[in-house]
Amino acid sequence: MITTIRIKASDALEDRFALAFVGGKVREGKHPKFEFTSEQQRREYENLSKKLKGVGFNAEGAEKGDPDARKVRRRNRP
Repeated sequence: MITTIRIKASDALEDRFALAFVGGKVREGKHPKFEFTSEQQRREYENLSKKLKGVGFNAEGAEKGDPDARKVRRRNRP
């Protein structure tokens, strides 16, 4: 049995573009939903949507922060 993943729909242009780019669908109704065939497709949508909105990215388009950096408490710094 194949189940679909549905999330709350948005009218934002960035969200609609990201949905179309990854191949998702819009389910109209009383409460519209975005529908994806897999979890991977939903993650791709979320990443693209965030990138288009600029959330979690600095001015140059790179992700904020360093994912490889160790978190060191201020009092434990050399």
